[in-house]
Amino acid sequence: MIASYIQHGWKLCHVPEGTKGPQQAGWNKPENALTEAPQHGGVGLMHSYSGTCALDIDDYDAATVWLKERGINLHALFAAADAVAIDSGNPGHGKLLFLSPVPLPTKKIVVDGKNILEFRCASVSGSSMQDVLPPSRHPSGTTYQWTGAGNWQQLPELPNELLLVWNDLLAKDAERNIKTEANAAPTSIDEMRSALFAINPNCDRKPWIECGMALASVQTEDPNQLFNLWDEWSQGSPSKYPGRAEMRSQWKSFKPLPNGIGIGTLFFHAALCQWRRPAPDVSQLFAPIEDEVRSAEEVVGDLSLKARLPTNDPSLWPAILVARANELAVEVGADPIVSLMAGLSAVSGAAHKQSVLKINPSWKVPPTIWTMTIGQPADKKTPASKPLFAPLRKLESEDRRRYEEEMLLWIGKEARHAADMKAFRDWQQSPEAHMPNAVPPTVMGLPPKPEPLRLVLTDATTQKVVSMAEHRPRGFLLHLDEMARWLTKLNDTRNSDDRGCWIQGFETGPYSMDRMGIGSIRVENMALSMYGNCQPAVFRQNLQASSTDGIIQRFMPVVLNPIHNKMWQEAVPSFMSSENSYEQLIRRVYAAPAFEYVLSPGAMNVFRSFCEWALKFRANSRILDESIPYQTALGKMEGNCSRVMLLFHMIESPYDLEISEDVAFRVTQLFKTFFIPSMRYTYLEVGKQQDQTADIVFNTVLQWASSKATVTLSELRVEVKDKSDRKDVLPSQLDMMIRATMDEMATMNYVALFQDHPRYPSWTINPAMADLFAEKRRQIILARQESIDRLKSNLKKDRPNAKGCGNAIGFDDSMREQNQ
Repeated sequence: MIASYIQHGWKLCHVPEGTKGPQQAGWNKPENALTEAPQHGGVGLMHSYSGTCALDIDDYDAATVWLKERGINLHALFAAADAVAIDSGNPGHGKLLFLSPVPLPTKKIVVDGKNILEFRCASVSGSSMQDVLPPSRHPSGTTYQWTGAGNWQQLPELPNELLLVWNDLLAKDAERNIKTEANAAPTSIDEMRSALFAINPNCDRKPWIECGMALASVQTEDPNQLFNLWDEWSQGSPSKYPGRAEMRSQWKSFKPLPNGIGIGTLFFHAALCQWRRPAPDVSQLFAPIEDEVRSAEEVVGDLSLKARLPTNDPSLWPAILVARANELAVEVGADPIVSLMAGLSAVSGAAHKQSVLKINPSWKVPPTIWTMTIGQPADKKTPASKPLFAPLRKLESEDRRRYEEEMLLWIGKEARHAADMKAFRDWQQSPEAHMPNAVPPTVMGLPPKPEPLRLVLTDATTQKVVSMAEHRPRGFLLHLDEMARWLTKLNDTRNSDDRGCWIQGFETGPYSMDRMGIGSIRVENMALSMYGNCQPAVFRQNLQASSTDGIIQRFMPVVLNPIHNKMWQEAVPSFMSSENSYEQLIRRVYAAPAFEYVLSPGAMNVFRSFCEWALKFRANSRILDESIPYQTALGKMEGNCSRVMLLFHMIESPYDLEISEDVAFRVTQLFKTFFIPSMRYTYLEVGKQQDQTADIVFNTVLQWASSKATVTLSELRVEVKDKSDRKDVLPSQLDMMIRATMDEMATMNYVALFQDHPRYPSWTINPAMADLFAEKRRQIILARQESIDRLKSNLKKDRPNAKGCGNAIGFDDSMREQNQ
């Protein structure tokens, strides 16, 4: 019968006994087709060389459902008068053979991880796939049999409905919908196939293995699809092909790792062989860029990749603070964040600062925080913050009567004590004092002098603060409506203030001060919260001097957004206002005694995850060589986060000693999305600590927008080296800085990671940038063209016959006309 197949014109391959397919390398090459029946084993039909194809069914029930959804009746196909089928004796399995007008790449259908059917003809490279023919033996021991009403010598044409489904499946191979590395542009089966077959399979073992690992890292519906691709490509080198069994074993050894080899490695090896990845369709790749409202300074100045003002999410804050802040924001026309920060500071001022959050036995944090709002004089910082401290003043005023009454009693006791002491001294000097069994007069003890309640200070030297803290272990709040005077005095080298005293006030705990004239003062708990309003110029002028010992880095800064500066409105009616609820909150926090709080197990997991994130964030900042003051401020992330968690908990559940997972989640999210970005904006933009690398990268990408589809790391590296004065930066550091800038630009929809690779990544540029920043782009191109024109002029003078250089990317003569 095998001879009849050959005589009929079919191309056959040898299938060894006990197997379901050929094992030898090169079996699917037409020149290796059998010319006579083999002595042992069976044969397979090589479809693409025989003009045939097969519909192979591995799960009859599932295949029936899948095909029915596409308008195809599988039962009718098997029952047709001309149907030619092969039965292996395996229940639920079977295959139909057809004539194929053109060789089509094989497509396998996988449902819930199980192969249910396969459209089989050619391989992905254009060579052939095969089906075992009767009377070959199945590995189970059964014999393949012809079934169906038709004759194998008169195969029916492939039904049009099957051809349409097959072509639809092949069209999906060209769709870039397969996820690759994180944030990289999706790829397609066709693209991976094109890249792989651009590489010589006779390459060294290292790139051969890396190509396999790259394919294995990609998840597709059919887990065998990419293995088959790698296996078929590898067969292109018969001398090195180890056999399918060894290939399968090698494939199973590839384990995906978080930072392991990805599909970018395949594209890298293909690029070395002159293959270029086609640029994606940018119309589908990018969402519209949101054109934000920008301040006049931003519009006039550089629109590059500045650290941007983050958006605060009110849902993460305690509801009562949000309600009061929103009322005041409308009433005075200010940014709500001013009132939120002032309210949080007021809670810290009311809290007993001997309370702690115990994270572990050696790490306990108090409810003291230092906050700073940075804005221009007209940003209404004072009217938006001052009302939040009113309840603290009210508590002080209400305590006045208690203080006066206790003071009156104490004055009496002081007089009695003075009289007793006089009597004692007189007795001590009398002869009676030296008589046997003499009894001295009784001296009544003098209790400590009463102190008035002080929760808020507005201006104080460290000596005054320590004197006041001596008998006030619950601590207080320093409210600096304008921080300029405090910062100037802090940084004055002639000033006698002890900077360490301020730091101790932040950390809390025992403190001693020794001064000529006042002697020694011992403080049980030196605890000082702080709230300050600051202007950008003041912050910038005092940044370096205030950061040498980390004083200014202990503040949690926020910069006000000028778009919130609006006309004042009528106040909310008192019966609708949250003012009373806010005051009750302050009173409730004030009344709570000193407690030791702990994190619930869920909260501990959330906080531990945040600390791991913060550790990586700081490591990246060091790699990027960002400013030292900013890096120092990042070192306070975990501590400030835990303090805010404690304060949020005191606001919401002060008598519950366990902080909930919800509070921990909201606060850590607030730090990730708002407080840390605010810190970055404060130091890098307001403080002018931004490195010029980001500007150069942004300007380069902007210049190339709409002129180039993609940009590579190596191209950006050349631009930065050419235009930057950072000659001391290591190459690895520079690459990290560029990649960090591009990652941030990707979040703004300016670029998209196209091809990820540790050394050779590339990005697609959003052409919409050219319109969004049209004037800035024109200015950049003109400036660079003028440099090129000068170079051309100098070359012409020195070397008249020298070949001229091209124009700046994106340049055309109309730009000069616009400029003129």
